[in-house]
Amino acid sequence: MQASKKFRSSLVVLACGLTLAASAQAAVAWSTSRNVTSISVNSDPTGVGAGQVFVVFNSTPFTSGCNGTDAAWVLGGDSDTVKAMTQVALAAKLAGKPVKAAFNNSHTSFQSCDGGGTIGHPVLRGLEID
Repeated sequence: MQASKKFRSSLVVLACGLTLAASAQAAVAWSTSRNVTSISVNSDPTGVGAGQVFVVFNSTPFTSGCNGTDAAWVLGGDSDTVKAMTQVALAAKLAGKPVKAAFNNSHTSFQSCDGGGTIGHPVLRGLEID
């Protein structure tokens, strides 16, 4: 009984990831498969970017053009979107499954870097389990 409940929860997380992927902006590009190596939260409430969720991949999904490192990618969007992408990243990490990442490198129509323009870390617009 408990195992089937966990399986249903996993399916819900996967469905959220697929829904998130389908609703991502058309202007974004999707990477090839990458493995999530770590997920971290900037928990310093007084620091810049407090509460941001960062994902690190086994290889850089894009060359972002941001002046921050392409090693750590910020999950972007409203709180529900960030929560859903965090769940997708965590589910993929725990299951050992690769993900594809969505990024808009225009630096104009979307906030491509968390500091605006080309400043800061690159911001992901979507994640999907591959």
